Amino acid sequence: MSETSKTSEQWQAEVAGLRERLAELKERQKALEESFRASDESFREWAENLPQSLFEFDTTGKFTYVNRQGYEAFGYDEKDLETGVIVTSLVIPEDRMRAFTNIEKILGGDLPDDVEYTALRKDGGTFHAFIHSGPVLQDGKVMGLRGICIDITDRKQMEQELVKHRDSLEEMVAERTDELKEANVRLQEEINERRKAEVEIRSVSRFPDEDPSPVLRVSGKARLLYANGASAFLLSEWGCKAGDPIPADMGRAVEEALASGRDRVIDMECAGRYLSFMVAPITGEGYVNLYGRDMTEHRRIEERFRSLQKMEAIGTLAGGVAHDFNNLLTTIIGQTDLAMMELDAGRPAAAQLDEVYEASMRASALTRQLLLFSRKQPMETMPVDINCAVVNLLKMIKRIIGEDIEVKVELEPELWSVEADPGNIEQVIVNLAVNARDAMPGGGTVTIKTENSFLGAGFLPQDVHVSQGNHVCLSLTDTGTGMDSDTLHHIFEPFFTTKEAGKGTGLGLSVVYGIVRKHKGWVDVISHPGKGSTFLVYLPASAPVAGEEVEARDSFELYRGQGEVVLLVEDDPSVRSLVSAALSSNGYEVREAGSYDEAISVFEKDPGAFQFILSDVVLPDKSGIQIVETLLSRRPDLKILLCSGYTDEKSQWSVIKERNYNFLEKPFNVATLLQRVREAIIA
Repeated sequence: MSETSKTSEQWQAEVAGLRERLAELKERQKALEESFRASDESFREWAENLPQSLFEFDTTGKFTYVNRQGYEAFGYDEKDLETGVIVTSLVIPEDRMRAFTNIEKILGGDLPDDVEYTALRKDGGTFHAFIHSGPVLQDGKVMGLRGICIDITDRKQMEQELVKHRDSLEEMVAERTDELKEANVRLQEEINERRKAEVEIRSVSRFPDEDPSPVLRVSGKARLLYANGASAFLLSEWGCKAGDPIPADMGRAVEEALASGRDRVIDMECAGRYLSFMVAPITGEGYVNLYGRDMTEHRRIEERFRSLQKMEAIGTLAGGVAHDFNNLLTTIIGQTDLAMMELDAGRPAAAQLDEVYEASMRASALTRQLLLFSRKQPMETMPVDINCAVVNLLKMIKRIIGEDIEVKVELEPELWSVEADPGNIEQVIVNLAVNARDAMPGGGTVTIKTENSFLGAGFLPQDVHVSQGNHVCLSLTDTGTGMDSDTLHHIFEPFFTTKEAGKGTGLGLSVVYGIVRKHKGWVDVISHPGKGSTFLVYLPASAPVAGEEVEARDSFELYRGQGEVVLLVEDDPSVRSLVSAALSSNGYEVREAGSYDEAISVFEKDPGAFQFILSDVVLPDKSGIQIVETLLSRRPDLKILLCSGYTDEKSQWSVIKERNYNFLEKPFNVATLLQRVREAIIA
């Protein structure tokens, strides 16, 4: 029957049936709701009376239920929760990220973990909390978390007390154990000493013959009574045997020892060895025992040490001379600059002053070499053209190696630059040149060569930690004595030398090796006995060297001041006068001081007037750095430029670099002074 053909009675019957079914469903729903209400009330009643904290919160971390104990434990009330207290705020800040991560894991469907946190009360108090939580599911979807929080502070305290008690017991046991060990060690030492004494007593008669050092017995009349096997070389040198008189100087020592009854020491040289003898008189028997020690190696070490001390003293002297000379050169160069500003370029005096200026700049290069020798130059890397370094050192090298050695130079015209410390590179060149000179005592030829080189993987030995790629190769070849393979294995070891005692320290090549390794480079050596040696230094290539800064001796206008007030602190009157004149004549107002105390006094007269401080670092009372720090604490906006002829510990170079202070090295010309002052002011 179709829907349209149903009668009215049939429709009414179906409607009545639907109403009965609907009423039945409502009754069932009502019963379920009452059952849920009763169950919820039962759960709430049970939860409210629990001594632990129960909680529920949604996926945003906002609480949806907390039992009575939870409010009491954390010090909150229902109004607090209504304002939106987030669950992670109930633990200390250090635990919040861990709590957030654990919540995210459970919300993401991972199995819950039991965790411990330091809980945070509303009043700021804390307690140790153990928390077990799990997801709240609805239709298979996680709607939040439900869990229980238990205060385990008492348990934690008990655990700590137990650990402390355990540690105390372990400490007591360890102390008693140590005491027993010490007693056992003392007992064992006593037993060993007695056994040792017994062995020595039994073997004393064999001692002289077994001693590796010379042992002699000489009569009161200075005649040899006994000599052990180790004395054979000595007797051979003396031409002496048992019953013969010993040499006169030792005979006198024997007689004096017997007469005084006291031990004495006598040193002597024999067969190329240095020996020290203790002369021990046996007065009751009328003879003397002589116990010798070979001091040859000890003497060599002493001589090396004295040589190093001498080099250090010379280095210190050179550094001091260079500093004082730098002050003189600063005055000469600067005053020459100022004088040339007053002369027309075409006048004869201008050409003469130009010669003075050029000579002063060459003298400046000489002081840098003195500082290089004294190792007072700090390491500061920059792009370096090794060709320029070789050319600048050529005169110095020729003076060092002597007139009987010819120096040839073969330089790559388009040589790549290297990122290096210029002073270190110069030291490598000088040390290799000195080493070549020592290999050619009768004269010869040394060839200094530079070239670009690409080092591939197949070229580098396995034990060399150098990266592949472009390198600059500096090589020095001599026509000297050459070296065998055994010597080649040791040449870079500190104190290793093939020279006779007193002729070398054995440090030159080890310094070269250290510098090259510090620059991530590699040193190779090719040598054969009688065929000379070639030292090849490979350094990683860098970007091309920027063009050298052109001396702007005629462009002072670029760096003129704008009326800035400068506090100039310099203890050398001539340098102070020069710098003051240069700045004053180029737009600056200068106020001078010669010491720390004077500088502070000048500044305090008008603290707001100054814009710039130019100070020498080494002053007679305190340092320029102390002046800078004192004045910056009062005027942080002050601009700073420090200068010095030293660049070592005396100038506190490490502090200058660490604090990024502007620095001007002496000697300097007027253009450089004005440029650096202007750059520091506008920085």
